[in-house]
Amino acid sequence: MSSRRRVGLDACGAGRTGTPAEIAEVVAFLTGPGSLYITGTDILIDGGQAAWLRWHRPRQPSSTT
Repeated sequence: MSSRRRVGLDACGAGRTGTPAEIAEVVAFLTGPGSLYITGTDILIDGGQAAWLRWHRPRQPSSTT
């Protein structure tokens, strides 16, 4: 496994890539009756990578102007 891929997987809470079946489960839910009241939102299917990046990315200094 390349070091770049390993870094990407380490940044993912699940530590692995998702499977097509896992993506299909979310699609099935969103197209089914259980999601009728869900509107105007993003559903991330990324194994926790967005959350990891939010907490581990170096913070930019805030501007005080």
